[in-house]
Amino acid sequence: MKIFGSVFFSFWSLVAATALLAFPSCKPTNVVKNEATVGNSILLENFTADWCSSCYYEMKNINKQTAGLGNKVILVSHHWKDDFAISHSKELGSFYKVSGIPLSMIDRTKGLVSDGVIFYPSKLTRAVLDKKLAEPKSVTILLTTSYSEGSKEIKVKVEGELLRNLPKANLNVYLIQDSIVYQQAKGGDKYVHRNALRAVLSKGTWGDALGVAQGKYSKEYTYKLPEKIGKFATNPAQMYIVAFVADAVNTSGDNTKNVVHNAAIKGIK
Repeated sequence: MKIFGSVFFSFWSLVAATALLAFPSCKPTNVVKNEATVGNSILLENFTADWCSSCYYEMKNINKQTAGLGNKVILVSHHWKDDFAISHSKELGSFYKVSGIPLSMIDRTKGLVSDGVIFYPSKLTRAVLDKKLAEPKSVTILLTTSYSEGSKEIKVKVEGELLRNLPKANLNVYLIQDSIVYQQAKGGDKYVHRNALRAVLSKGTWGDALGVAQGKYSKEYTYKLPEKIGKFATNPAQMYIVAFVADAVNTSGDNTKNVVHNAAIKGIK
């Protein structure tokens, strides 16, 4: 009986193997493993101001080093005590001890360019960006947006997965506007300001809890776009949602722990 069972098993094993060779569609699909992945982007935040002459020159280096990288490097301009500034940038800048500008940070991570988190934009190099882009991601982000011309509502859905245990990870959602033409010290009256932060859809300075320490997450947001934010008219064609997952380990004191794990950007139209 045992011999018959072995022969029977071997016969059907041979049939199954032959079927897989004969019909490729029968082959098992790839299994997605719960491992870090390369994808989405790194977040480059720059503290700047329209009255700052040094900001004009150092922005040139940011443009140079990020040229050709597209959305792999997401620039967010935090304006500091000028006509673009919003309170969120002041709160964030205070935490990162921004006293003079321009200053930048990549994924809010220590030691990439300087000993701390923030650094002078003139010190940014392509090698630093390439090295950071090559690092595996422990979070995935899928960003979906829509905009209604009638209601002026922006709808945002952010979903993804925490691929390892990240109990302090929060979701942050920014609204930025690109190509606002306005004055800039040393840049004239028709300077094109890039990716100015206009609003924050998530809560507070450090975003929204994801509800999981590991595994899948999903969040939805609705924001009614006003005609103007501050003194600047909004233009949906030039506006983008930036979503990123970052740790919220400390809200005061040590500013080296709240690292960004991944980021994504998408136009609202």
